[in-house]
Amino acid sequence: MFQNASIGFISIIEFLGMRNAELRIHTKEQAMSAVNYPATYSSFRIVNDELAEIEAIQGLPRDWYPPFRDRL
Repeated sequence: MFQNASIGFISIIEFLGMRNAELRIHTKEQAMSAVNYPATYSSFRIVNDELAEIEAIQGLPRDWYPPFRDRL
């Protein structure tokens, strides 16, 4: 779990069996709003670097999102 109480942000990993998981983000505003960018992208990095490589974000290729674009 990662959270930032000052902006009302909580991200939680939900495991779906032995090989799959989802990162669920709960916010006061849209998870991809400017106020939440740093916390959302920090959550992506934690999952990708500490747990397993992210394959998709909201059904789209992970490389469409800024924290992964520089890895192209």
